Amino acid sequence: MGGNQSNLPQKPLGFEYMCIAIYKLDKLRIILGGDYEISIVRQVIQECWPKGIQRELFQLNGVHEFKLKGYPFSYLSSSNNAKASRVMAERILHRLYRDGWKLQLSSNLTRTKDKTTWFFKKVSVQTFPSKPFLVVGLSSYDSLMIVNAPTELHQLFKDVIERTWPNGIQKWNYKDDVLVIKLKGYPWNPDGEDTVHSRALLNKVIADLHQRQWKLYGNSNFKSEANTFFFEHDPNLPAGQPSPPQFLISFNSTDLLRVINAPQNLISAVRSTIQSNWSRGIQRESSYAGSWEFKLKGTPWWADGEEAVESRYLILKLMEALQAYGWNPVAAFDSSRKESDKSTLVFRQSQPRQSPFFCISLNESDKLRLINTPEDVTKVWGFFSLIICHS
Repeated sequence: MGGNQSNLPQKPLGFEYMCIAIYKLDKLRIILGGDYEISIVRQVIQECWPKGIQRELFQLNGVHEFKLKGYPFSYLSSSNNAKASRVMAERILHRLYRDGWKLQLSSNLTRTKDKTTWFFKKVSVQTFPSKPFLVVGLSSYDSLMIVNAPTELHQLFKDVIERTWPNGIQKWNYKDDVLVIKLKGYPWNPDGEDTVHSRALLNKVIADLHQRQWKLYGNSNFKSEANTFFFEHDPNLPAGQPSPPQFLISFNSTDLLRVINAPQNLISAVRSTIQSNWSRGIQRESSYAGSWEFKLKGTPWWADGEEAVESRYLILKLMEALQAYGWNPVAAFDSSRKESDKSTLVFRQSQPRQSPFFCISLNESDKLRLINTPEDVTKVWGFFSLIICHS
């Protein structure tokens, strides 16, 4: 492999997945998409990115790359470019969804070059979303950039900020269908108690939009460490009724786990899960800015080797335990630009059920680890790996 791009194996018949990688500051790579999907992305770029396309490059066996003029995926870009890049991302996701390509997840796969990768699955779309996705982007260190929001939702954002962000609003600007709310303080580069308040703000945005028939479709780091959120209008959601309760678990610094906006009975469930599945134990715990904070022994969020495996195993066991209590993990987001802060998990109340979780973690520069994986899945993975090695 070395420093060169490897050719992909031939796409299997009936394989109904593709992905789009946002690469460096100016590239989009469509992997295992067909000519029609490539034409959709090309058309969207031409419509939404004023600077246009610098070049296109086709690589053997299913990779098509667009190199754009300018730097659409730099968080240092101007406000106009930030708007254009978010509109472009929304249009790509929305148009692909209308053609049966539904976003399954987004993930960061490399440490230096990829911004994010969107993974899509071909699905049967009975009724496609007629309204554009509502886009909520975390801009700079202190602002929300909201695109495609009906004006009747503007008050929702104002109310949420007033209830959850103690520092308040510094500036409110609505122009060309884009609402920019500049907050006082630095919610996306927070210190102290603001690390809790900024996450509580986003939890409330997700919950209140769900109540207004806007459900979270996906979120990704396509510009920087802080997410952009895409919401789909779903008229089948019950309008005006309280949305299912939500709470958060955030991972901070190298050893802190905070439970935010959770019912009191879940604190003991989290505590017992940590005690059972983190051999180093709990150093201390206390109330912090309205959350409950556990300081773990060791450095689970800044780990390698066995400790890195154990920290992921702990998170899997937390999700299993909370699902048994009737709280299902529905999303993970990044809201802080601080390197020491990690992802935040969103849990929503649901029917209790028992089901195992496993994860595939990407480690160092060349390792895949399967953690808490059922034996039958491990055997399938071993067979798949053998095929790849001999292809």
